[in-house]
Amino acid sequence: MFTKNKNKKKKEIDLLNGPILPKIVSYSLVIMVTNLMQMLFNTADMVIVGKFAGNECLGAVGATSALVALFLSLFTGFAVGVSVITTHTIGAGDMKGFKETVTTSFSLSILLGAILSALGFIFAKYALMLMGTPEDLLPLATTYLRIYFLCMLPQMFFTYMASVLRSLGNTKTPMYMLMVAGVVNILFNLIFVIVFKMNVDGVALATVISQYVSAGLLLWHMMKTDAVYKIEKIEFKFYKDKLSKIVRIGIPNAIHGVVISISNVFIQSALNTFPSIAVTGSSAAANIETYVYHIQSSFHQAGLTFVGQNYGAGKFDRIKKTQRCCYFLVISLGLSFGILAYIFGEPLLGIYINQGPGYEEAVAYGMERMLCICVPYFLCGIIEVQTGLLCGLGKSVSPSVITVFGFCAVRLIWIATVFEKFHSLTVLYACYPVSWLISMILLYFVYLRAKKQLFPKHYKQIKVRSKSTEAEA
Repeated sequence: MFTKNKNKKKKEIDLLNGPILPKIVSYSLVIMVTNLMQMLFNTADMVIVGKFAGNECLGAVGATSALVALFLSLFTGFAVGVSVITTHTIGAGDMKGFKETVTTSFSLSILLGAILSALGFIFAKYALMLMGTPEDLLPLATTYLRIYFLCMLPQMFFTYMASVLRSLGNTKTPMYMLMVAGVVNILFNLIFVIVFKMNVDGVALATVISQYVSAGLLLWHMMKTDAVYKIEKIEFKFYKDKLSKIVRIGIPNAIHGVVISISNVFIQSALNTFPSIAVTGSSAAANIETYVYHIQSSFHQAGLTFVGQNYGAGKFDRIKKTQRCCYFLVISLGLSFGILAYIFGEPLLGIYINQGPGYEEAVAYGMERMLCICVPYFLCGIIEVQTGLLCGLGKSVSPSVITVFGFCAVRLIWIATVFEKFHSLTVLYACYPVSWLISMILLYFVYLRAKKQLFPKHYKQIKVRSKSTEAEA
């Protein structure tokens, strides 16, 4: 591993040597805790706005979620390119290439963050109108979205630079910084909403402040550390070959994310044809589902990082072991937490939805969504692992094509045909597990083909060497 200080190495996990399963668990656990911590802070937003500003404000914030995901997907896909290139350079021991990747990633995050902020602020209202956002929610949703997009620059910076640290096996440093930022977020939520009597604008402003705190802490750390990812000076510079590789891998992932988000926008538009109380119940349920998703998504990053480093180092046997471990963990945890979330769905939904007129109806709508989406969510987790493994091998186009077809085309066809004929929320929500199942099967065959293309020449001799030098996972 690259490191200048032995003390710094304690924060990094050696992904190239030793047993794999405990290291994947250790690596994924920190990312999982980080994701859940972020979700808890987001939950605080929802709870505070729902309890102190009303269900209308809760519905307004929830109505923006698909659109926020769409805008973010435009540029966060490039962070996958950052992860892949950094893991490959680390595995190959290419210090110069690693440094150039860090500088290019830093510059790209600033540029894309600024563009995203401008796009979001300008087109927020028009995009919400195109989605068919209920008129009673539109003014509040527009206010929230415009303020929220002011935090895109620090969010892009943190996303890209955290990818660099995690590629080295350092998952703890980003977690500590998000922890501080989350506490700041909750404090300002309470101050703005309860003390100053603000509503969605207060929640959005608290988010903006917390994002700048997390980005500032990470920048300070990267300038003060003596680790290999140290930023010697603030430099806005692109290295052509590194930018080309990041873009080549990032564009398919960005398109993948955008198209999936577009499909979710259509689903949100279909959802908006139901009463506002249904949108409120669905928004609360979606927030709970996101916890299950983020538990599983940690294995996407783990699979990408472990495979990326070992692919760069030519250790193909460890790639196969990584695949088996990630599948086992994501299925076990995804299925368990999905079922548990549904079992305790009513009290969990009660955390978000304000007691009063329409409460029981909103909870019923939320439970309907959780049964259809949350319980089979482990299928989505398997897809996350599959795409992570393929991206770690440098294959980003084929998984993007498959998921675009499976997630977007299948869902849009479902809405235009099945949902159009049987207009109910259950039928609408069923498009999720159907699209996951189709995508999962197709991605499995794509991964088998990728292994056949990349492994044959060296795999046998590597396998013999690995058995004599490494412990079994």
